[in-house]
Amino acid sequence: MQVERYLSPRQREIFALRAKGHRTFDIAKMLGVTESTIRLQEHRARLKLSRYMPQSNSESIEELSPAELTQPRKRHLEEGGQDRQGWRQGSFISQLSEMDRAALLATAKPVRFEDDEILLLQGDAGDFLYVLTNGFVKDIVAVASGAETLINIRSRGDLVGELAVLDGGRHMATARAIGPVTAARVTAAAFMAIISESSAVERMVGRYIVAQVRASYKQHAAERLWDARELLAQSLYELAKAHGEPGPDGVVQLPIGQSELGELAGVAMSTAERILKDLRERGVLSTGYREILIRDMAYLDRIRFA
Repeated sequence: MQVERYLSPRQREIFALRAKGHRTFDIAKMLGVTESTIRLQEHRARLKLSRYMPQSNSESIEELSPAELTQPRKRHLEEGGQDRQGWRQGSFISQLSEMDRAALLATAKPVRFEDDEILLLQGDAGDFLYVLTNGFVKDIVAVASGAETLINIRSRGDLVGELAVLDGGRHMATARAIGPVTAARVTAAAFMAIISESSAVERMVGRYIVAQVRASYKQHAAERLWDARELLAQSLYELAKAHGEPGPDGVVQLPIGQSELGELAGVAMSTAERILKDLRERGVLSTGYREILIRDMAYLDRIRFA
């Protein structure tokens, strides 16, 4: 039974230890997390398996083969938009040469974050950045009144906190984990040293920043030219292409809630709910807690503003 594609690296790690007979207390100690985190991850894994593999409902996690739970996930361009090394296609890391990629990651310290944990805080100094190695992160900007808005989603292979490192300023947004996240922490000094030593990395950083600026201009223009339905469809389509996780029968999973999607698309919450309800009734997608499953990408492609 091929179950590894549905589980996160942390979940496979937990179940491999479980299969070796380790208790919850022992696993938590070995991984440096709480026992409640272990139980939560096992619960989430069961939910994933029951959703995507209904036949596994009667089979306990403990009975699954360690090999099935821990073997590396196969990565292909046609599955999740990933390159041969498993980095998301189009991400910063995927565009580096193997030598430059290895040099960057060799300076990094592996770190883990649980759901809703903060990676970077708006206003803090840019002493370091992260390379995301697994999971999703959202960028949130707060204003003086206390109101917050979601401006971006990042995933495997993306940088987090690069602007403050590059200009020596402070972080313009708070980066918060969406579910479990693993990352490589690189100090500002190490990152700038790599840029100074490699003209290829320097060019790639420039292209990466320019791509973000272009996307921002496109979004601002779209908010003034297109209606809410087209905006929401565009955001869903682009998120699925850039960050979606493939499931069975062509389903694409996005770890984002309805309110977060509305913020990204620049659409009011009530309007987003109405449009999503219509898309659910048409069978285009289904929604759950902080999750959207897209079942008909072709339909979104037809109605988005493009």
